[in-house]
Amino acid sequence: MGKPLRRHALLALGVLSLSTAAILLRLYRGHPLTAAGWRLFFLTPWAVRRIGELRALPRRSLLVLTGAGAALAAHFTLVGPCVSERPGWGTI
Repeated sequence: MGKPLRRHALLALGVLSLSTAAILLRLYRGHPLTAAGWRLFFLTPWAVRRIGELRALPRRSLLVLTGAGAALAAHFTLVGPCVSERPGWGTI
């Protein structure tokens, strides 16, 4: 597959994934933290393949990424259960 075609295919896959994620998560009946864990599980192969790129980042960038990850973890932990327990809030 050529580079432009591959990029377009990956872009289409990303758009499709993002546009259906909310619907699929709304239909999911498990705990919100479980859904967040599955998301991380599917991202792990990507991160492992790029570990060299992550190690090459400056220390400041790694600290910013770690802080962003901690903020996202706090978001999933605090907001996810609240939204899933209130009907209609998942569409906000």
